[in-house]
Amino acid sequence: MGKVLRLIHERSVPMWKHDNLDEVQLGLLKKNILAIGGEIDPPNAIYVREALLRLTAAGSPEITINITSDGGEVDIGLAIFDMIR
Repeated sequence: MGKVLRLIHERSVPMWKHDNLDEVQLGLLKKNILAIGGEIDPPNAIYVREALLRLTAAGSPEITINITSDGGEVDIGLAIFDMIR
């Protein structure tokens, strides 16, 4: 298992932990919008994973992705890119 995947896996965050997404994020997901903001780090990767799982469970609709980030960890950014692809 790669370094990034191990980092995400070791966090032991349940896949469907409802309080992991705030009210704004849940509202955007209901509109098929995935908003990625702040530093690109393991918690952001967990958010993207959970959001994509929720969207997939809803039938894999077309989504809009908004990214507003100043940067962060390259490995985590590449892992997020792979999840979105």
